[in-house]
Amino acid sequence: MSVTAMIHDTAALFIITCLSMPYFAFRLGKLTGADAAKLAGKITVYLRIANFVLIISLLTGLMRVGWTFSGWVLMVLAIFLAIAALLGISMKAAKNIGTEAAAERDIAGSVAKFQRVSMLLAAAIIVMVLVKIV
Repeated sequence: MSVTAMIHDTAALFIITCLSMPYFAFRLGKLTGADAAKLAGKITVYLRIANFVLIISLLTGLMRVGWTFSGWVLMVLAIFLAIAALLGISMKAAKNIGTEAAAERDIAGSVAKFQRVSMLLAAAIIVMVLVKIV
């Protein structure tokens, strides 16, 4: 196994850990005030790291297939872009939750958005894993 393959597999495992985001999203719905702001801050940092890891996964994945663009690679790229977009949207929602919770405002709307997007993110990651396995 090459170094590129090991880096790609490690990055993929890190992204798979984002499957836990719906758990944290629904947990955020039960918290208020400083506790919600603290958890939202930690989630934001985690999602920012996940964005960088996703880029590493893209580059090493393209290096593994030899920079050739078949139908399978284009499908994986489309799912990759969906995951990247959902990570960005969920990070924005988490930032909003942190800001609103710190200001003691109602966070229900932002939490609901974060819950929906985290469920879609988990579904996109599962689809990516299934596409890569099959």
